[in-house]
Amino acid sequence: YFSFFTGVTYGNGIFVAVEGSGTILTSTDGITWTSRSSGTTANLSGVTYGNGIFVAVGDYSGTVLTSPDGATWTSRSSEPPVYSDAVAYGNGAFVAVGNSIYYSVDGVTWTSGRPVTDTYLRAVTYGNGTYMSMQAQEILARQGIAARVMDLRWLLPLPVQAIKTHA
Repeated sequence: YFSFFTGVTYGNGIFVAVEGSGTILTSTDGITWTSRSSGTTANLSGVTYGNGIFVAVGDYSGTVLTSPDGATWTSRSSEPPVYSDAVAYGNGAFVAVGNSIYYSVDGVTWTSGRPVTDTYLRAVTYGNGTYMSMQAQEILARQGIAARVMDLRWLLPLPVQAIKTHA
């Protein structure tokens, strides 16, 4: 199966990948993928795992989906709508970025931070105690969130076993 994933995460022993038109795929080995029903046709752009649940978000559509296992997904309506391209989990909270920075402790109820006026944020991740984002670094800093930029292109081929071990 070949696909263009827009987001991939690993948690609870399973990889979850998202892509356009509501497509969600899961894999236990990163090689063989199973298609899952998301219940949406929105373009999914980001997915993360934290606090025992997977959270997927859709770009420009306000889509938020949650799953306890990566296979069964529930659509969540959020107020304000979460218009985002990426989502990450760290330090007890989910953070989604797009036209604003959104926060959630459970992946269901979201709070909008200050709207982003100078750019549309497209990437965020969390690692080693710090949120990281190329585009969001300066904006996150203005909101009191420390961020660091890291270039991970040298990690080819992807160290699947190391990701499983440390996820």
